[in-house]
Amino acid sequence: MDRRDWVYLLSLLIPFVVYNSALKALEIGLLSDGGGFTRALSLMLSTIFFNLGYVLFWIWLFATVRKGPLRWVVVILFHAVTIFVLVVATGAYLYFRRVGATLEYDIIAERFSRFDLLVPGLFQRVPPLVWVLLMAALLGVALGPLLLTRLVERWRGWPDTSSSTEALGTPSLFSLGFLLLMLGFGSLSVLAGTNALARDSFVNVILPAGTHPAANATLAETSETEKRNVVLVHMESIRAQSVSPYNKNLNTTPFLNELAKSS
Repeated sequence: MDRRDWVYLLSLLIPFVVYNSALKALEIGLLSDGGGFTRALSLMLSTIFFNLGYVLFWIWLFATVRKGPLRWVVVILFHAVTIFVLVVATGAYLYFRRVGATLEYDIIAERFSRFDLLVPGLFQRVPPLVWVLLMAALLGVALGPLLLTRLVERWRGWPDTSSSTEALGTPSLFSLGFLLLMLGFGSLSVLAGTNALARDSFVNVILPAGTHPAANATLAETSETEKRNVVLVHMESIRAQSVSPYNKNLNTTPFLNELAKSS
């Protein structure tokens, strides 16, 4: 790639990485159970790998498609996909902030037929300042790279694109290695997250959660098994930190608290 390509790409990719990482850090900051730096880093790993894979993907694509109509398609997709990822990540953060649970593919698939229920769940009670910042971010994604590239061209005195020589193409072997590295980071962004909270927000939204490993578990009776009645209490969309047995400062579920003490 030539120097204009690098300026154009990095003027959008660097703010993208900072914004996406900041959203994940804010999401982790909403957790009240702590865990320290080690746990925070483990929760950030998937987002770090996703950002690396995303950056490498667009660098590889810009280096591979150098000119012609397909080049314009790549540029348009670069802006459109980045806007889409940022909107999804922002919606996932607002959903977590409001509901206290991660936004996942299964939730969207379940409510897609009732779009009037999904949108309020994501964007209801959003402060006006957040809307202003989001609109400014989207405007920067759409026009920022072009304006910044023009400013750098004037500042550095680069010749016009029409009179400059075409940059050399990317060697096929190097391009293949770059593509494999990008796919590796993309795979790590999926594998690094052991649960929905630890996975990147965008990864959670586009990939189905699948069947839980314990969904088909069964109990096997042994000679040492003590027979007793078991009552399973299932509460949907309630975090552990919001119930009395796991938070002594709350009295939200006194009956459940007594049940936990007697068991």
